[in-house]
Amino acid sequence: MVLVSLAFLLLSCGSEKPQDFESLRTPIINGQKCLASEFPSSVEILIDALVDVSPLGVRHIVSQICGGTLIRPDVVLTAAHCLDENEITQGFGRMLKLRFAVISDLNLKTFRQGRQIPKYAVWASKWVMHEQYGEEVSAQGTGLQKDNDIGLLFLSKALSVPPAQILSPMEQQFLTQGSVVNIVGWGQQAVESEQQDSKTALSKMCAQTRINELGEFEIQVGSDAQSARKCFGDSGGASYLTLPNGEQRLIGVTSHSYDSEGCTKGGVDTRVDAYWNWIHDTINHGL
Repeated sequence: MVLVSLAFLLLSCGSEKPQDFESLRTPIINGQKCLASEFPSSVEILIDALVDVSPLGVRHIVSQICGGTLIRPDVVLTAAHCLDENEITQGFGRMLKLRFAVISDLNLKTFRQGRQIPKYAVWASKWVMHEQYGEEVSAQGTGLQKDNDIGLLFLSKALSVPPAQILSPMEQQFLTQGSVVNIVGWGQQAVESEQQDSKTALSKMCAQTRINELGEFEIQVGSDAQSARKCFGDSGGASYLTLPNGEQRLIGVTSHSYDSEGCTKGGVDTRVDAYWNWIHDTINHGL
């Protein structure tokens, strides 16, 4: 969901080598490790950034930052706030360079240890946020909103994994309150980092949960402490629905927490079917 401030990192680390972005990563609670065959379209987005935090100097940040979903061989769907420079820096410093890359590893431990973008990662050549992102959020900022929190990464080359299909407006009747959905993410599996299982830390995790509330532009995924749910650090990640014919559809992009209680009531996804036209128009324009 929403990114955690980079303030500590930017103000404390040196500029001589890349540093890690220590967010509160709680992607899948009450889940299990994904198999290699499960949801191959789900990818992890990395950043390589230089941030000027004068007078303390320039900080080099290399980190995983968000999830995403491959919807075409060279296009990844994610949340707009994952691509927003102001969200990434949280107002601490000026972005000098920002690049995005994607990987689909089942485990991120090797990446975290090396603190450099892997040679096999695929770089993004362009990225686009929804032009009205954040403009229509209510003053309360809780519950289901119309945040337009959706964006696209255009990759420099195609990935060799099958992309997900987006739920179309003609298939909306299959998306209902109470629908069983699959969620995917990397990172902590408990709200408190010390409670997570070290054996599964930074692994790609999967779980089944339900849609607790269905809005016109957003959905609440998961509901309480007993349900599987996404949480802080899993922004941009996917929710999948299985249709009656057995086909899977991408239905949601993780956006924000439901209210001020954080992850206790599940997370809120942007409904991708509500942005069907924007997605296809942006892809066609981008190409």
